[in-house]
Amino acid sequence: VLFLLISSLNHAANYYYCNKTVSYIYPGDSLAKVKQACGEPTSSTEKTLPAAQAVQNQQWIYNHKTDNLSTAYDPDTIKQPALIVNIMNHTVTQIQYRRQIVQQTNFCNPDESSLSVGDSDKTVIQLCGAPTIKKTITEQSSSGAAEQEMRREPKRQIILTYQDNQYLKATKLTFENNKLISID
Repeated sequence: VLFLLISSLNHAANYYYCNKTVSYIYPGDSLAKVKQACGEPTSSTEKTLPAAQAVQNQQWIYNHKTDNLSTAYDPDTIKQPALIVNIMNHTVTQIQYRRQIVQQTNFCNPDESSLSVGDSDKTVIQLCGAPTIKKTITEQSSSGAAEQEMRREPKRQIILTYQDNQYLKATKLTFENNKLISID
Protein backbone atom coordinates (compact mmCIF):
# COMPACT_ATOMS: atom_id res chain seq x y z
CA VAL A 1 0.00 0.00 0.00
CA LEU A 2 2.88 2.37 0.78
CA PHE A 3 4.37 1.65 -2.67
CA LEU A 4 1.09 2.65 -4.34
CA LEU A 5 0.98 5.91 -2.39
CA ILE A 6 4.58 6.81 -3.24
CA SER A 7 4.11 5.95 -6.91
CA SER A 8 0.96 8.03 -7.21
CA LEU A 9 2.71 11.00 -5.60
CA ASN A 10 5.43 10.79 -8.24
CA HIS A 11 2.90 11.59 -10.95
CA ALA A 12 2.03 14.91 -9.32
CA ALA A 13 5.65 15.93 -8.71
CA ASN A 14 8.17 17.30 -11.16
CA TYR A 15 10.33 14.18 -11.23
CA TYR A 16 10.04 10.49 -12.00
CA TYR A 17 11.45 7.60 -9.98
CA CYS A 18 13.10 4.89 -12.08
CA ASN A 19 12.86 1.48 -10.43
CA LYS A 20 15.62 -0.03 -12.57
CA THR A 21 18.45 2.06 -11.13
CA VAL A 22 16.70 3.44 -8.06
CA SER A 23 17.25 7.00 -9.32
CA TYR A 24 15.23 10.06 -10.22
CA ILE A 25 14.96 11.90 -13.52
CA TYR A 26 13.97 15.55 -13.95
CA PRO A 27 12.86 17.92 -16.71
CA GLY A 28 15.93 19.01 -18.64
CA ASP A 29 17.54 15.54 -18.50
CA SER A 30 18.65 14.12 -21.83
CA LEU A 31 16.88 11.29 -23.64
CA ALA A 32 20.01 9.13 -23.25
CA LYS A 33 20.19 9.76 -19.48
CA VAL A 34 16.51 8.85 -19.04
CA LYS A 35 16.88 5.62 -21.03
CA GLN A 36 19.99 4.74 -19.06
CA ALA A 37 18.22 5.37 -15.74
CA CYS A 38 14.83 3.87 -16.59
CA GLY A 39 15.62 1.29 -19.26
CA GLU A 40 13.52 0.71 -22.36
CA PRO A 41 10.05 2.23 -22.21
CA THR A 42 6.80 0.28 -22.44
CA SER A 43 6.10 2.25 -25.63
CA SER A 44 7.59 5.08 -27.62
CA THR A 45 5.90 7.53 -30.01
CA GLU A 46 7.19 10.30 -32.20
CA LYS A 47 5.19 13.22 -33.46
CA THR A 48 5.99 16.35 -35.40
CA LEU A 49 4.45 19.66 -34.36
CA PRO A 50 3.92 22.05 -37.28
CA ALA A 51 6.01 25.18 -37.54
CA ALA A 52 4.37 28.32 -36.21
CA GLN A 53 2.63 30.47 -38.75
CA ALA A 54 2.07 34.20 -38.64
CA VAL A 55 -1.63 35.00 -38.49
CA GLN A 56 -2.65 38.39 -39.78
CA ASN A 57 -5.65 40.01 -38.19
CA GLN A 58 -6.99 43.19 -39.65
CA GLN A 59 -8.79 45.94 -37.84
CA TRP A 60 -10.97 48.15 -40.03
CA ILE A 61 -11.97 51.46 -38.47
CA TYR A 62 -14.92 53.51 -39.74
CA ASN A 63 -16.09 57.07 -39.04
CA HIS A 64 -12.98 58.09 -37.10
CA LYS A 65 -14.03 61.58 -36.00
CA THR A 66 -14.71 63.65 -32.91
CA ASP A 67 -17.26 62.22 -30.50
CA ASN A 68 -18.69 65.41 -28.99
CA LEU A 69 -20.49 63.56 -26.19
CA SER A 70 -17.29 62.27 -24.61
CA THR A 71 -15.24 65.50 -24.81
CA ALA A 72 -17.15 67.11 -21.95
CA TYR A 73 -16.04 64.31 -19.61
CA ASP A 74 -12.71 63.10 -20.94
CA PRO A 75 -10.54 65.20 -23.28
CA ASP A 76 -8.38 62.11 -24.06
CA THR A 77 -11.30 60.50 -25.93
CA ILE A 78 -11.87 63.29 -28.44
CA LYS A 79 -11.28 61.00 -31.41
CA GLN A 80 -13.28 57.80 -31.04
CA PRO A 81 -14.12 55.51 -33.93
CA ALA A 82 -17.81 54.76 -34.33
CA LEU A 83 -17.21 51.28 -35.73
CA ILE A 84 -14.26 48.86 -35.43
CA VAL A 85 -14.41 45.58 -37.35
CA ASN A 86 -11.84 42.85 -36.59
CA ILE A 87 -11.20 40.47 -39.48
CA MET A 88 -9.21 37.22 -39.51
CA ASN A 89 -8.89 34.95 -42.54
CA HIS A 90 -11.33 37.18 -44.48
CA THR A 91 -14.05 36.71 -41.81
CA VAL A 92 -15.44 39.20 -39.30
CA THR A 93 -14.47 38.00 -35.81
CA GLN A 94 -15.58 40.99 -33.73
CA ILE A 95 -17.62 44.18 -34.14
CA GLN A 96 -17.26 47.13 -31.81
CA TYR A 97 -19.92 49.85 -32.25
CA ARG A 98 -19.50 53.05 -30.17
CA ARG A 99 -17.15 51.25 -27.73
CA GLN A 100 -19.54 48.31 -27.21
CA ILE A 101 -18.89 44.81 -28.57
CA VAL A 102 -21.94 43.70 -30.58
CA GLN A 103 -22.87 40.70 -32.72
CA GLN A 104 -24.34 42.85 -35.50
CA THR A 105 -24.98 46.45 -36.50
CA ASN A 106 -26.63 48.41 -39.26
CA PHE A 107 -24.37 51.45 -38.66
CA CYS A 108 -22.97 51.46 -42.21
CA ASN A 109 -26.27 51.50 -44.03
CA PRO A 110 -29.44 51.53 -41.91
CA ASP A 111 -31.62 50.63 -44.93
CA GLU A 112 -29.56 47.56 -45.89
CA SER A 113 -28.73 44.26 -44.21
CA SER A 114 -26.89 44.34 -40.90
CA LEU A 115 -23.19 43.63 -40.67
CA SER A 116 -22.70 40.53 -38.46
CA VAL A 117 -19.89 38.55 -36.88
CA GLY A 118 -19.10 35.74 -39.35
CA ASP A 119 -19.65 37.88 -42.47
CA SER A 120 -16.88 38.00 -45.09
CA ASP A 121 -14.61 40.99 -45.59
CA LYS A 122 -16.31 41.44 -48.99
CA THR A 123 -19.65 41.88 -47.23
CA VAL A 124 -18.06 44.56 -45.03
CA ILE A 125 -16.89 46.44 -48.14
CA GLN A 126 -20.33 46.09 -49.77
CA LEU A 127 -22.15 47.42 -46.70
CA CYS A 128 -19.66 49.94 -45.31
CA GLY A 129 -17.28 50.78 -48.14
CA ALA A 130 -13.55 51.24 -47.62
CA PRO A 131 -12.49 51.75 -44.01
CA THR A 132 -11.18 55.11 -42.82
CA ILE A 133 -8.20 53.33 -41.23
CA LYS A 134 -6.97 49.77 -41.84
CA LYS A 135 -4.55 48.22 -39.31
CA THR A 136 -2.78 44.88 -39.66
CA ILE A 137 -1.94 43.03 -36.46
CA THR A 138 0.38 40.02 -36.74
CA GLU A 139 0.18 37.32 -34.08
CA GLN A 140 2.15 34.11 -33.76
CA SER A 141 0.32 30.82 -33.57
CA SER A 142 1.00 27.12 -33.83
CA SER A 143 -1.80 24.57 -33.90
CA GLY A 144 -4.18 27.32 -32.89
CA ALA A 145 -2.20 28.40 -29.82
CA ALA A 146 -0.04 31.48 -29.43
CA GLU A 147 3.63 30.93 -28.67
CA GLN A 148 6.37 33.06 -27.15
CA GLU A 149 8.77 32.59 -30.03
CA MET A 150 8.25 31.94 -33.72
CA ARG A 151 9.45 28.51 -34.90
CA ARG A 152 10.34 28.37 -38.55
CA GLU A 153 10.91 24.60 -38.57
CA PRO A 154 8.59 21.81 -37.40
CA LYS A 155 9.34 20.57 -33.88
CA ARG A 156 9.89 16.85 -33.24
CA GLN A 157 8.61 15.35 -29.98
CA ILE A 158 9.40 11.93 -28.57
CA ILE A 159 7.04 10.50 -25.96
CA LEU A 160 8.25 7.57 -23.86
CA THR A 161 5.68 5.70 -21.80
CA TYR A 162 6.71 3.77 -18.69
CA GLN A 163 4.37 1.52 -16.75
CA ASP A 164 6.16 -0.17 -13.87
CA ASN A 165 3.03 -1.85 -12.56
CA GLN A 166 -0.11 -2.88 -14.43
CA TYR A 167 -2.28 -1.50 -11.61
CA LEU A 168 -0.83 2.01 -11.78
CA LYS A 169 -1.32 4.73 -14.36
CA ALA A 170 1.39 4.87 -17.01
CA THR A 171 3.82 7.80 -16.95
CA LYS A 172 4.50 9.71 -20.17
CA LEU A 173 7.81 11.49 -20.60
CA THR A 174 7.85 14.07 -23.41
CA PHE A 175 11.10 15.17 -25.07
CA GLU A 176 11.92 18.01 -27.46
CA ASN A 177 15.42 18.41 -28.86
CA ASN A 178 16.35 15.28 -26.84
CA LYS A 179 15.59 17.07 -23.55
CA LEU A 180 12.83 16.03 -21.13
CA ILE A 181 10.20 18.80 -21.10
CA SER A 182 7.27 17.21 -19.24
CA ILE A 183 6.35 14.31 -17.00
CA ASP A 184 2.69 13.30 -17.09
